[in-house]
Amino acid sequence: MQKKKPELEVVFFGIGFETTVPANAAALLRKTPENFSLLTSQKQTPPAVEFLARDADVDAFIAPGHVATIIGTKPFESLAEKGFPIAVSGFEPGDILLGINLLQMQAEEGISRVDNGYPRAVKPEGNQIALKIMNEVFETSDSEWRGIGKIENSGLVLRKEFEEKDAAKKYEDLYASALEDVRKKTGGKDKKRCICAAILTGKAKPSQCPNFGKECTPKNPAGPCMVSQEGMCYNWFRYSREGGNRVA
Repeated sequence: MQKKKPELEVVFFGIGFETTVPANAAALLRKTPENFSLLTSQKQTPPAVEFLARDADVDAFIAPGHVATIIGTKPFESLAEKGFPIAVSGFEPGDILLGINLLQMQAEEGISRVDNGYPRAVKPEGNQIALKIMNEVFETSDSEWRGIGKIENSGLVLRKEFEEKDAAKKYEDLYASALEDVRKKTGGKDKKRCICAAILTGKAKPSQCPNFGKECTPKNPAGPCMVSQEGMCYNWFRYSREGGNRVA
């Protein structure tokens, strides 16, 4: 489309964790048309998990298989060295059960390590081709996380040689204005009542939030935990008896 209609400006919203970064990086390496730019909100998983390990009351972690497919198991070894059992898991029911079993065995043995419960897709070193592409286009930065705040070295931004494709800089005035509007809309009393940070760090249940099932539902999310289908509040609302009773 950007080639057929060069008069149009095309901005692609590049979001997600390490799983989506290689494709966005590959697009820029293909020398995209002048009217194409990328608005990025790319996150890195290990720094966020490290943050949770410091702030949350947890005993072990199931590491995400899709992320580990790209980065491998080694980035999670620092957590294991700090005493947290880690198990990389896939997403099928059997994968999840295997991950839990691996963690249980570590707990019973009194050890902490990184077990790979998803070997059909994950290698210790990760996907070297994908990592090379990522590192060629992106570099590490601090990043804001909805409901938590800034986490050091948890984001990815375009390297200087790709700045001309950075939509946030290409349309700096428009981006700043839109960002200010969003902050104004999300800065009211509903934000103050939202306890997403406590939910994300395991300090509260979704049903303890005064917004849950009232001002905040999957059709009308007031906080980040309800926005995504992967969000804790979304799944608590959809699957738990407590959540169902709350909105009945």
